[in-house]
Amino acid sequence: MRFPKHHSITTTSGERILITDLELAVGASCWFNECQVDGCWGKVWVKRLDEDEYLYLFGNVDVKFFGQLYRKRWCIEAFFQNLKRRGFDLESTHLRSLEKLSKLVVLVSLAYAFCVNVGLYYHQKVQPIKTKNHGYKTNSFARYGLNQLRSLLQGELHQTVLLWPLLQRLIAWLKRQIAHNQPTILAG
Repeated sequence: MRFPKHHSITTTSGERILITDLELAVGASCWFNECQVDGCWGKVWVKRLDEDEYLYLFGNVDVKFFGQLYRKRWCIEAFFQNLKRRGFDLESTHLRSLEKLSKLVVLVSLAYAFCVNVGLYYHQKVQPIKTKNHGYKTNSFARYGLNQLRSLLQGELHQTVLLWPLLQRLIAWLKRQIAHNQPTILAG
């Protein structure tokens, strides 16, 4: 679980530590094997990302795996962020029907997957996503792909030839899915 930097750590000796008091250099990390955060006992791993930003993780697995586990989890977090305010704004739907809502989630998930593929394609073939000073990319592949599709639809993107094979594959896949999943009507 990730915490904001204002949550303090209480050691087994009762000492309270703020993340900012650790005086970590940018890129440096430290950990605590037995400590308490917000009344729960566990393990803490902290990495300083830049001057004011920290990656502050809390859990009950071996501390040396926190970074790996969080990296794996980040793709899920990026997916949820894109479904919400940072992309498709799924939270603003007023649908009440569970059936309609599930169809909307499926369509938005497909759109998200398409945006990821477009972003990855552009990252590999056209222009790589810029990297910030702390090593992380400025945008996710989904955001990059969504931005490229927006530019294409607004007529700002002149490299439509690059995107055409992806669009053809998407349309062919959608046709196969629709043909395969057509309801069968039984006479009788």
